[in-house]
Amino acid sequence: MTRVLLVDDEPRSLDAMEMALEEVCEVRRALSAEEALEVLAREKVDAVLSDQRMPGMSGVDLLAEIRMRDPMIGRMIVTGYTDPEDVIAAINRAGIQRFIRKPWHPEELVEAVCKVAGCTGTADDPFAAIVHDAASPVRGIVERARILAPFSVPVLILGEAGAGHALLASAMAEAGERRPFRSLSVFDEEAARSAIDAREGGTLHLRDLDRASPALQAHLLDLLGSRDALAPRILASIGPGGLESLLPELRYGLAVEMLELPALRMRRCDIVLLAEHYRRQAEEGHGVATRGFSPQARDALLAHDWPGNLRELESAVIRGVLLAEGGAIEPAHLRLAGPAAEEAGGKRRPGETAGDGEAGLPAAIEGRGTLRAHVAALEVQLIREALARHGGNKSRAAEELGISRVGLRAKLERYGISAD
Repeated sequence: MTRVLLVDDEPRSLDAMEMALEEVCEVRRALSAEEALEVLAREKVDAVLSDQRMPGMSGVDLLAEIRMRDPMIGRMIVTGYTDPEDVIAAINRAGIQRFIRKPWHPEELVEAVCKVAGCTGTADDPFAAIVHDAASPVRGIVERARILAPFSVPVLILGEAGAGHALLASAMAEAGERRPFRSLSVFDEEAARSAIDAREGGTLHLRDLDRASPALQAHLLDLLGSRDALAPRILASIGPGGLESLLPELRYGLAVEMLELPALRMRRCDIVLLAEHYRRQAEEGHGVATRGFSPQARDALLAHDWPGNLRELESAVIRGVLLAEGGAIEPAHLRLAGPAAEEAGGKRRPGETAGDGEAGLPAAIEGRGTLRAHVAALEVQLIREALARHGGNKSRAAEELGISRVGLRAKLERYGISAD
């Protein structure tokens, strides 16, 4: 279900908003902007609805910070603004998508939240476990997998080790209601043969099939040719270039459809989202809390090439959570190897970005830094939001931004933003 965070320093106002919204979405509450940021560090939400006037950080300040951290979170404010210039200034600064003027009516509140956050919910969507940005190349793969999920046809999943093969296969099995789901490596040939021979339906995910012996491949080919109604549906994973290692007949039999998962270095727009996801899981699983990733740690995450893909990222984040000991996660806690990660982790001044032609997302706009750093950070923010609004369509995003498609492509390459 859609999850919305309500922020107001008046408990009675929170009670009223929660009462209006509780039937259409899950509600989380915070009595200050600072508490709201703590909630966001622990949980994923679809939208934030904040009062403007609060002690300490204001509602606009809070939503501007949220926009920098995750532009996909919907941003709404309850306010007494009447001056058009104040409204425009708030929109430009925080990207506020909906103003709700006091006094509000419950129906008005529900309509605004549903338009910004959506109220259909994703709690029962197996593919929601595949964390990705709206501009990620993974998005199209997930949509194709969703279409294929209900059918019993075999599917080949290609990609480097650790790219998320089993996660995608599991989501397809769950969405297609083809249980039980089993994921086995072909290195245990006896277990793989036993699973192939089982007549219990469900879904069988065979990992590293390109490394299977010719005998095991021939055994699987016999299953595909039998068309047994009780045979498991086959989802098979292979590494890059692995097609040539399959028996030709098996290759053609499995490749009804091929889904190629990109390496993590090819989906840099997902790295921070994934890191936050793994951080929340690690904190919950180990019963600890941190203050989140420092800006330097985020830079280090974005600069690293991730040869181990999702597995390496998850391990690094778990290590960071445990070594941070309740503080902010710093580059030293992540222990990422390589000069790029070291540079991002500690050699740049706060607010600086990579030089011309160097990949990597810029630093935050807020705070000190060079004019070029702030302009670059704003460019990245606007580009990501335009791509998200247009579902990754570069032509439409470029048109909205007022630049050519070639110009947009150059900026995507410069900042390491993936939209294909």
